[in-house]
Amino acid sequence: MAWLEELFYLFETRDLLVSHAEVRTQTADSGRTLAATVEGEPFDASRHPLETLIKGVTYHELAVEERPDGWRARVIFDI
Repeated sequence: MAWLEELFYLFETRDLLVSHAEVRTQTADSGRTLAATVEGEPFDASRHPLETLIKGVTYHELAVEERPDGWRARVIFDI
C-alpha cells in the first residue's frame, strides 16, 4: 500500500499522473513482496478529466488474490 500512497502523493504535489504500471510479485524469506515500475506524465485537465478527487488510500476491504491468469487486487480509495 505504501507505493499507492506514494503515487497519490506525487499526483497531489507534482501533478504526476501514472500512465503505465508494470507490477511484479517476488518471494522473499519474509513472504511475498510487490515491485512495480511506473511511468507517468504531467496531469492535463483537458486530456485527463476528473470527476471525483481522491482523498486518500485505505486498507478498507483490501483484497489480493492469486488467480490462474495472474494476480488481482481490489483497492478502495477515500473520496
